[in-house]
Amino acid sequence: MKAGYSPAIEALLLTLAQSRRSATAGVLCVVTTREPITDLRSFQTTTAPERTLEHLVPESVATVLWNAGARRAGAAPITANDQELKEASREVQGHALTLQLLGSFLSRAHRGDIRRRALVRFDKADAAVQGGHAFRVMGAYQNWLAQSGEAGRRQLAVLRLLGLFDRPADPDCLTALGVRPAIPSLTEPLTALSDEDWNILVAGLESAGLVKTTPWEPKRVKGFGEEKARKRMEAVASGHDFPLGEPEDFTPPHGLLAGDRVVLDAHPLLRQHFGKPTVGDSARGVVGGAPAAVPTPQSERSLLAGRTRRPPAALPGGGPRV
Repeated sequence: MKAGYSPAIEALLLTLAQSRRSATAGVLCVVTTREPITDLRSFQTTTAPERTLEHLVPESVATVLWNAGARRAGAAPITANDQELKEASREVQGHALTLQLLGSFLSRAHRGDIRRRALVRFDKADAAVQGGHAFRVMGAYQNWLAQSGEAGRRQLAVLRLLGLFDRPADPDCLTALGVRPAIPSLTEPLTALSDEDWNILVAGLESAGLVKTTPWEPKRVKGFGEEKARKRMEAVASGHDFPLGEPEDFTPPHGLLAGDRVVLDAHPLLRQHFGKPTVGDSARGVVGGAPAAVPTPQSERSLLAGRTRRPPAALPGGGPRV
C-alpha cells in the first residue's frame, strides 16, 4: 500500500479481503480513495470489488450546491432542484469537491448567490489536469481569504500549514511548528492566538467544509518515569543496585487542553493546492506561502514526526498554538 496508510488499517483491509465470505457475513467495509489500493487487486473479483465513482448527475449536483450554501439566485431564494444549480453542474462536469467548495465559497463571499459563480472562470480551467476545476475555486477562495482581514489571513495560514503535510496533522506536529519565531509569510497570523481563538478558528474552517477534525489520543509508550530513572542513576553512582523492573505504560507530556486534542485534515486536493508555490513565491524563495530557510533542530523533529512532503528547509519552526 502507498505511504500514508495506517498499518492497522492495512492489516484490517487485508484480513477482511482474505476472509471467506461466510466468515464476514453481514460485514461491509467501504473505502474511498483517490488512488487504487494495489494490495487488494487480487481480490477485486471476490471479496474486494472496486467501483469507479463517476461525476455527479445534475440532480445530485443541485442538492450538493444547495446544502453547501448556494440558496439564492440574485435576491430570490431557490430550492435544491433549481435549474441554475443544475446548470452549474455542466460547468464543472459534476466534480463533487468543486461543487462543495463552490457552494461554500458563494455562501461566505456572496451570500449564497449562484449567479455570482461567474466570478470563478471555469471555462479557463484545465479539465485535463486532475482537480483543474477544483483548483480554480480554491484559488478564488484563497484570494478572498487573503482580503478578508485578520480572520481570513488566519484561516489561510492554517490551510497553508496543512499543505505541508501528506496526511492528517496531529497536535504534536502542529505544536512543533508553533515554536517561535514564526515562519515569515506563513504562521505570523497564528502565533499570538489564545487556545480559545485557535479553537474558534478551526471551528470556522470546519463549518466551511475546508478542514475536518477528529479526536486525538496521545500515543502511549513503555518506559520509566523521571523519578525512577533518577533513583537508578543515584544508586549506580553510589555503587548500589536499583532494579528498574518492567517498563511502564505512560503518556508523554503534551501540554494540551482536553478540548484541543484534535487532528486536522483536509481533502488531498486542498493540501496539494495550498502546499504548492503561489504566483511570485519562487522569486522570494517561498514554498506554499512559507519562505525557505535554514532548518532548526525543532523543525527537523517535526519532519520526522509528521513525515511532511517538504524538505527541512521549508519548515524553520513557528506556528499556531494548538
